[in-house]
Amino acid sequence: MLAALRAPSSATWLVRPRTDRARDPADLLALCPGARVAALADALERAAGDTVLVTGSTYLVGQAREILLDEEPDPLPVGDPSHRG
Repeated sequence: MLAALRAPSSATWLVRPRTDRARDPADLLALCPGARVAALADALERAAGDTVLVTGSTYLVGQAREILLDEEPDPLPVGDPSHRG
């Protein structure tokens, strides 16, 4: 799937969503040669002005939306071990 989504001339950033269930993005580097690992906000900042494709979980897409649209973070982060509802 990663190979199908990558554009030949684009940068690929692997990031970790804000959930304890997310896999470490460094584990995926072998599957995506040339990709780099960064925090989501850093990856989006580096891509400023370019077309950005955010894939993965809806958690990650929601976090990207918060950053890009300057929205308030979700008050109940999924998988946050400090949250005891």
